[in-house]
Amino acid sequence: MKYGFPAKIFAVPSSVAVPSTVAVLLLLFFNSCISTENRTDIPSYQTYIEQGIRFASQGEFDKAIVEFNQAIQLNPDIAEAYILRGRALFASVMKIISIEDDFSSITYDIYDEPFSDEQEKIIYEAKENFYRAVSIEPNNAIIYRFLGDIYFNLHDNENAIVNFSEALRLDPNDASAYVGRGLAYLYSGDLEKAMDDFDQSIILEPNYAGTYTFRAYIFEEIGYYDKAIEELNMAIQLFPDHPRMYIYRGFLYITKGDYIRALEDFDFAILLDSTQGSAFAYRGDIYINNEDYTQAIEDYTEAIRLEFNYAWVYNNRSFAYFNKEDFEKSIEDLNQSLTIDPNNDIAYANRGKVFLALGNHDLAISDYTEAIRLNPYEVSHFIERGDIHYQNGDYNLAYTDYEAALLLDPSNTHAREKIRRGEE
Repeated sequence: MKYGFPAKIFAVPSSVAVPSTVAVLLLLFFNSCISTENRTDIPSYQTYIEQGIRFASQGEFDKAIVEFNQAIQLNPDIAEAYILRGRALFASVMKIISIEDDFSSITYDIYDEPFSDEQEKIIYEAKENFYRAVSIEPNNAIIYRFLGDIYFNLHDNENAIVNFSEALRLDPNDASAYVGRGLAYLYSGDLEKAMDDFDQSIILEPNYAGTYTFRAYIFEEIGYYDKAIEELNMAIQLFPDHPRMYIYRGFLYITKGDYIRALEDFDFAILLDSTQGSAFAYRGDIYINNEDYTQAIEDYTEAIRLEFNYAWVYNNRSFAYFNKEDFEKSIEDLNQSLTIDPNNDIAYANRGKVFLALGNHDLAISDYTEAIRLNPYEVSHFIERGDIHYQNGDYNLAYTDYEAALLLDPSNTHAREKIRRGEE
């Protein structure tokens, strides 16, 4: 029976400390937009802006937007108000956790789930505010960076790159714009340009923990796991209290087969934040590797309770139940895995193995047949279905499967031996 974790923990880098390219450093930016030091004649629109900044710095974006609306009503030609309103709208969607003066304190979630229609509407409204600001101040680099943010989060990498590039043309020392463009290149599949931008960002601002995480992702993509871990070590040094960095590094340790260090990272991530379902799920994989199926089931169950309910988690918990000979629960988990991902050939093959253990050869063959339909290049599917046919005495069907396996893998000794015996 097979089990496994996804090819990578972050198909999309998620919830990491990043600069204001994809986080919202509202307080820093707001304070730089308007200076009222030594002013006694503050116009009323500036009063509304100041009040909006105060609300935004506390994460009260709805109240901030009301204040920026008032400022715009009083002075519709001030770019700052549109910029601030656009950022507040964007922040209200992007799940900002904290806004402080320290870059490393910023965390947010990206691509974790699709935007709702209402969220997309708010993001488009934010975009309109930035375009209005551009019409007033066409040479303001930061507006183009914010537009790059918008397009990136709408999965429009081409326009994101255009806007980040314009921001860099106007301000070539904007480290955040390099990170933003690097992310857009990354998700466009241009790893070389992405790495170049991340490298430049680090030259300009070496204390962005997220940039090292993104470089780690690129190194992982090209199979340089040691270098990826080095990047994460740097990120953790800069931001030692972020659980997902430990989870990512733990995943890389699993990939390298270093289960001891992986377990340490998952344990520490859970200590930092016991709501991180992924940490429990990946720790469950380690317990399976150690054949501690009881503890594995506990961790997978906690991951699912925390809504980290991916198909592979159910598949792996099923594997643990199978090894404890709890076949009923094993089938229940595989059914759930297939509900989430009906094209999962491994789940069908695993369920076939459970049916075989229960003595139901017909259902087992049916599941292996579906697994082969979904993935006709997996040698083990043919071998295992062939073995069931062989047990049933259906030797011609068995030899057909063994021959198919040999076409895919001529060195497969099991299939070759079965055929040899049949020829004797």
